[in-house]
Amino acid sequence: MLRGMSSPTLHLQFESWDDRQGAYLPVPDGSRVRVMDEDLFSRDDVLAEDFTRAGRVTLGLPLGDEARPDLFFVVDQPDGASWDTRARVAVDGTPGLLDDFRRRSLGLPQRPLVFRRSLDIHVSLRRWDPERGWVPVPEGLALEALEHDRWGEPKAVGYGHTDTDGRSVVQIFDAGEAAPDLSLRVYGGAAHGLPDPWSSESRGQLRDPGEDGHFADVRLASLGTPEHPLLFGMGAEEVRQFAGNAVEPVIDGVDLLAAVEEACRTARHSLHIEMMLFFDDPVGRHVTEHILAAARRGVEVRLMIDVKTTRNIHQLVLAERLWTRFLRVMDDAEREAQLARYDAWAPAEKARGEVDSLLELLRSAPNLTLLDTSYDLVELGVSLPAGMPDRYQRMERALPWLTTARVDHRKLLVVDGRWALLGGQNIGQEYLYARPFDPALPAEEEEWAKWHDCFVSIRGPAVRELQLMFRERWVAEGGDEFPVVLADESIPEHGLFPTLPRHADGVPVRVLRTTPGVAHHFHRHFMAALHGAQREILIETPYFSSPEVRYALEQAAQRGVRVVLILPDEHNDSIDFHYAARLVYLELIGVGVEVYEYRNHMNHSKVAIVDDVSFIGSANLNHSSFYKHYEVVVAIDDAAFTARFRQRQFEVDLAHSRRIHGTEVEGLLDIRLAAKLYLQNVVWRLA
Repeated sequence: MLRGMSSPTLHLQFESWDDRQGAYLPVPDGSRVRVMDEDLFSRDDVLAEDFTRAGRVTLGLPLGDEARPDLFFVVDQPDGASWDTRARVAVDGTPGLLDDFRRRSLGLPQRPLVFRRSLDIHVSLRRWDPERGWVPVPEGLALEALEHDRWGEPKAVGYGHTDTDGRSVVQIFDAGEAAPDLSLRVYGGAAHGLPDPWSSESRGQLRDPGEDGHFADVRLASLGTPEHPLLFGMGAEEVRQFAGNAVEPVIDGVDLLAAVEEACRTARHSLHIEMMLFFDDPVGRHVTEHILAAARRGVEVRLMIDVKTTRNIHQLVLAERLWTRFLRVMDDAEREAQLARYDAWAPAEKARGEVDSLLELLRSAPNLTLLDTSYDLVELGVSLPAGMPDRYQRMERALPWLTTARVDHRKLLVVDGRWALLGGQNIGQEYLYARPFDPALPAEEEEWAKWHDCFVSIRGPAVRELQLMFRERWVAEGGDEFPVVLADESIPEHGLFPTLPRHADGVPVRVLRTTPGVAHHFHRHFMAALHGAQREILIETPYFSSPEVRYALEQAAQRGVRVVLILPDEHNDSIDFHYAARLVYLELIGVGVEVYEYRNHMNHSKVAIVDDVSFIGSANLNHSSFYKHYEVVVAIDDAAFTARFRQRQFEVDLAHSRRIHGTEVEGLLDIRLAAKLYLQNVVWRLA
């Protein structure tokens, strides 16, 4: 092991937490301590062992033939407890896995190296009070520490309870990895109007040390200190609920095209549009003419488009071609026919993504400012783009091997600060159209493939929040800092922030956003709704790969909640998400989730109903929409509205969907093993 050197001597002490005395005490006498040499490819070697006295042990390390051993210590206590130091750090900061060990001794007889069994997380939890701001959460909430494993569900590894000041020490006793990924989950908040359970994961801390509540690569003896605990805000009320809004769903392209035309035609002062995709096809040209007409009559138009993503959208066709060529199981004739269809389709898709002529028209118009929200990807081996925000630099440094995509995925129009439209549709012929599609007729038999999708129209106080959200994004992209009129100032006819009285029969609306590295409102509120569901959960989403949502749906079904999940059939434009969802059908169906596939057309709707609350917006149920992309969703907490929306959207769509049964699932996974591994380890973890 250490050629040319005398045998090193190890002076060690091992302690574990004692609940009764509230302190670390030496492990019991007679605890066996083994020195292990970690080996990635075979069983770890035992190099030496002895038994503790007063928690201490001295071991001689025999010479071996390995120049750089990786050492750790295993402690087997007489009471049956067994633990090792790989996920621990000695009190002097020495890691519990000692690689490249080249010293003659470790510790001294009078000052042995001390390892402790638990990792302490010192936290302070706050909730939002509209009048007092952030205040301590109640005493007695239960805290659970979870260790996240890429191959399975999170495992509980430690526990704690809040005291009278909302503080807690969570002690980790069973973290089995050298670098565990930990998060906190809090129970018991429902009685106090708090989410129950509540998770710290991807929930920004109010104070140091990290960006969010997921502790990756933990190598410390403690996180936080008693004097300076990690501070989390766990209330949801900092996202305001606006009462008195007139809200109507706008379902499918015919109604939305009419609404977009009306928005352009009736705008008097300002027209703000935030759109991911804006294609150069007949519909894109048609909408462009309406936007230009508004600008020509003096309306101040501010337009944000992701030009790069629009240009690259044809790569979805190339992805489907790759899957068909190498990853799908089919006979040769079927494969060649499908490849021929892709070859015929790709040039037209690429052509409508080339938007230079449209951009020139827009940029030359009076009273119109266009911003391109395209953003470079951060990939392995690629230097950080110039001007990258600090939070993205931190994300890249934390995960240098992972592509960090910042995409403005919002679809939002705000007219004169009074009327807003938002949802799932972009500007293009699959999203907007003058004649409705026939749900019973396959999309291939239509004049072009039309999609099923959903927007929502809002008039009332919530529009101000959407206007402010647009402004925040606009200014961040370099647009003019148009002035904000304070909410308590009364300027009824202001062109950007007019007075917005409540509608007598209006409904309450919350605006939930995802702003990467800053706000994850949609994730927090949606997960809280799923965990608190009592009667039913109805979901339509095209891109489903969130383990969190999957577990929440399974738990809800097991406690008797009716759970319905409607996903696209083979018309899904993303073959990755199509098969990723099918990969978990059997698991979902096995616990009682009703799984359906919408037939004949791509279902791009991003909507959900949880009991009496409706969610409509741009966000998918995947990692990107929760954390990495800019998203906007509204939560409408009104039983009457939700009943109408349920009837118009879900009941209609169920009639045009096919229920999937467990016996069918194997036949739906016509893909090779390599594809399944890719879906499990990439799409379900990162997409």
